[in-house]
Amino acid sequence: MESRSESQCVQTQVSRSECPYACSSTAKRQRHNDLYCQTLRNERMPSASQKQGDTGGPEYDSRQPFTKNVAQAAEGQTQQLSCTGKKIYACKQCDNKSFDRLAHLQSHLRIHTGERPFHCTQCDKSFCEITSWMIQIAKEYPSLVSMEVYGETYENRPISLLKIGESAGATTKKAIWMDCGIHAREWIAPAFCQYFVREILQAYKTDPKMGEMMKNVDFYVTPVLNVDGYIYSWKDNTTRLWRKSRMPGPEDCVCFGGTDLNRNFDSNWGTIGVSYNCCSEVYCGPKALSDPEAQAVTDYVGRMKANILCFLTIHSYGQLILVPYGHPNVTADNYNELMEVGLAAADAIKEVNGMKYTVGRSPDILYPNSGSSRDWARQVGIPFSFTFELRDNGTHGFKLPEDQIQPACEEAYAGALHIIHHVHDKSFPNAGVLTVTATLWITLLAAFLTSTTAL
Repeated sequence: MESRSESQCVQTQVSRSECPYACSSTAKRQRHNDLYCQTLRNERMPSASQKQGDTGGPEYDSRQPFTKNVAQAAEGQTQQLSCTGKKIYACKQCDNKSFDRLAHLQSHLRIHTGERPFHCTQCDKSFCEITSWMIQIAKEYPSLVSMEVYGETYENRPISLLKIGESAGATTKKAIWMDCGIHAREWIAPAFCQYFVREILQAYKTDPKMGEMMKNVDFYVTPVLNVDGYIYSWKDNTTRLWRKSRMPGPEDCVCFGGTDLNRNFDSNWGTIGVSYNCCSEVYCGPKALSDPEAQAVTDYVGRMKANILCFLTIHSYGQLILVPYGHPNVTADNYNELMEVGLAAADAIKEVNGMKYTVGRSPDILYPNSGSSRDWARQVGIPFSFTFELRDNGTHGFKLPEDQIQPACEEAYAGALHIIHHVHDKSFPNAGVLTVTATLWITLLAAFLTSTTAL
């Protein structure tokens, strides 16, 4: 088949007769095109053997071997798409699960095999445990939770999320997005994402309100977005405060480089609060979306942006709730509502442990910046977008003591849950009434049965 450029691929609408899957909708055919284009992007990235790392880098092979069971499970699960000339890797044990890279399919298949995600080295251990936890959660709650790989890092590691919610069949549900660990050294953030998942799953069992939300929305939670950087920050004390991605800088860079992923999104990119010095902590990259991690979020969220009610990105430190935008000359058109919701979330946080969170735009209460995921989310039409900066105020900074992890997560959960309640109830105004009514009937029925028994 004649090869096509990425731009040609995006613009082409593939007819149903040309696709072996007999795609019944334009959206599905476009998905095949999107996967093809992502493959082109990945193939243009240098291979692991071509990458130039610094001599102080971690001693691991980023292309970790897959176990025998996973490799065998992946055999024969490939289908050829003549409409793109590229392969789609489909899981035969799941409905509508397909991947554009064999590595993504292999990662997904670990849910079925129950195996650990990597042959872990010491510096991989924390991330390995998080991924194993994600696999276990998906196995424990098969009717509510699924694990999905939606991108790949510079060092060829999968970027995964948990999708949580009741199945709606063919109906498209609204969504809540949450990502943690975009900055490698902010270890409390991935811990919070895990805490958040655990709490909403526990609440689903007993709280009618959470049950109602699970019917109406799906939660998409990425515990670690900057996987390469996070693993590197666990290597030893010299790398503990690493912030950026692990994509090397340009050829003339005098240090390793790395990109600040929260300056790499296509929202006022490179205009303020960034550096073009590749050694800077806020290096924004050579261009917007130069790094695959930022591109993965942009592609995935971009496809479903019309259905996302809220975008939450979790950081540390500073005890802040930031609203768009980071550029001092740009204000969100719903700024007043964002502030109202953010201030109420800060009140909810304070009620838990007495911690005070400050709410506002970044240039007003922190510093100006551009290219953040929060700003990008609001710019593409997601109505509610917030950055949480968790504990503390600088006493311990990024090295938060272990005895503060639990309280930090508890209070942040209260704040996040307030925002989620607000955006849910705004989109489903009758849901709260129905939940209260159902609870009242259950209470009355219990009272009736008790009185009947007494008679």
